[in-house]
Parts: sequence; C-alpha cells; structure tokens
Amino acid sequence: MPGLPRRPCSSTDRKPSSSTGRATDALVAPVPWFMVVLPLGTMSDLAPRAAYDRWAATYAVEGRNPLTDLAADLVRAHLPAVSGLRIGDLGCGTGRWLLALDQLGAEAIGIDLSGPMLAAAKAAGCLRLAAGILTALPLASESLDGALLVLSLSHEPDRIGALQELARVLNPGGWALIVDLHASAADRGWKRSFRDAAGESRRVRWHAHDEPRLRRAAAISGLQVECWHEASLDASRLPAGAPETASTGAALYALRLRRWP
Repeated sequence: MPGLPRRPCSSTDRKPSSSTGRATDALVAPVPWFMVVLPLGTMSDLAPRAAYDRWAATYAVEGRNPLTDLAADLVRAHLPAVSGLRIGDLGCGTGRWLLALDQLGAEAIGIDLSGPMLAAAKAAGCLRLAAGILTALPLASESLDGALLVLSLSHEPDRIGALQELARVLNPGGWALIVDLHASAADRGWKRSFRDAAGESRRVRWHAHDEPRLRRAAAISGLQVECWHEASLDASRLPAGAPETASTGAALYALRLRRWP
C-alpha cells in the first residue's frame, strides 16, 4: 500500500467513472461475485450487527469482490497523506484498511459494532480496536486527524447523527473520507448479500444516502465538502455470470469532508 498513487479531486468532480486498472496487491485478489442486484424473494434483511456477526468467519474471502475492489480504487484515489497522523477506521470490519493505514505510517484505530469482526481484526494483527457505532463513537472529542469510512455509513440510517459525531471526534481541520454505495443503486434493486459459514445466503440492511442529503448533513455538522466523485463498475472486471445491470449507473461514491477550524 505505501506509495499508492492518489488522484486529486475537487468539489466539482462529479462525473461517474469506471475502474479499469488491474489490482496488484493482496487486498483486491479476484473472488466470486457476491453483490446481488435483484431482489432475493422473501429473504429478510438482517440488521448490520447480526449480519456481520454471522459474516465474520467468512468475510476475509466472501467480503472481497468487484465492488470492494472499486471501493479500494476510490480510497487510493482520494486518501490524503496519513503518515504520522491518528486515523480512525470507522466500520473497520476484519481490519483490511487498518493494516493498510499502519503500513502507510498512520496510528490507526478501528471501530466496529460487531464483536466477531473485531476478533477477526485482532487475529489479523490489528492492535488498536474498540466496539462502537457511528452515532456514538468511543473516542474523545478532537482525537482524530482523519477518518476512513468504507461501506459503513450506509448501514446507519441517521446520517446527520453520524456526521455530527464524526465532526466531534475530528481535530479542527481534520478530514474524513467516505466511500459507499451510491443511492441510485437502491433504485436499481441492489441488495447487499453474503454467504455465511453454513453456506446460507443472507442479506444486510442498508440505507441509501444521496448527494444532496449528505451535503446538507455535512453542512449541519460543520463539515465542508472537499470532493464528491462517483464511479461505476467496469464490466470487463466482472466475473462470468454477473448480471448485466451490475455495470449500469454509478455503483459507489467517494465523499471527502473537512472539519471547519
């Protein structure tokens, strides 16, 4: 991860793009397609904590797919320099980004609502971990220089509460990078699904936060929008059998925020 190129972004960078570069590190190894883009019959949605408690045992393999590859591309493109800074990975899961931040010289701390996910992160070598949710972080005020939220904000229905809490824990001038599902994916019927250790298909509840509402929530919270970027899945990177609709429209957004001094 050290030395990964970053593409500058501006507050007017809003054109959807596709990710076409091939992955070269272990974080984006090829895996089967697990993002379901059509309704799954009568399967009920699990709350995030229950879902990730079930998913923890298989997440290291099942949780990596073309969508998370695209998320990794967006993090690389928009992540500020982190060396020597205290960075929070909020919704850290099994610690994928925590380990990457440590390699880049950050003092990274991971927060997650799932005990089994945190246990998996500890087993992977992550040292600074705590249980918590986005609207009640177990961190002191003005204790972070930056924060990374990858596919986690969409599990929280209270976007204003989450961004206000984010503003509380950031130092003045601190930043946050949010990479998550584009709201239009919900309109296209996308579902977040996985297979648990027993091989059963499960679905995770998520909430679509669109750009205008996120910008409004940021302003209310005292956070300035530095960048908004949308990205679509590149059909050439999808495995055989992926639905044609998988590469239609924006899949993810990257939103970088800065706390006002």
